[in-house]
Amino acid sequence: MKTILESWKEFVLSEEVAHYEIELKLRYAYDMSIYGDIFNKIRAIPGITIVKVKKGTKVDAFAQNTRKSATLNLKFIPSARDIPRYLTFLKLRLLKIKDESGGKILAVRFLSRPTQVNESP
Repeated sequence: MKTILESWKEFVLSEEVAHYEIELKLRYAYDMSIYGDIFNKIRAIPGITIVKVKKGTKVDAFAQNTRKSATLNLKFIPSARDIPRYLTFLKLRLLKIKDESGGKILAVRFLSRPTQVNESP
């Protein structure tokens, strides 16, 4: 029994989690501010670990100041075989997000395919 306990101390358990990364473009109402509360609502979606703006907010000149867009880089942790279902879930959840004044996300477009990113601790 003593040798089992001594050898147990040598084992180190570590878990390597594979993150997936995707780039997407959001179009949202012109009077809506995407920073702050909206980012917190995006982070609250199950599986999302990081949300950051890759390119700044742009006003759509052809829409006569009715909408803006931003390109986001998201990292998330779904199971490998459920990625298509997760992306559908993610798009639907993003389209439901509204701010306090009722402004909402108008469109979501994925700009890249999910790529696996292995991060070592």
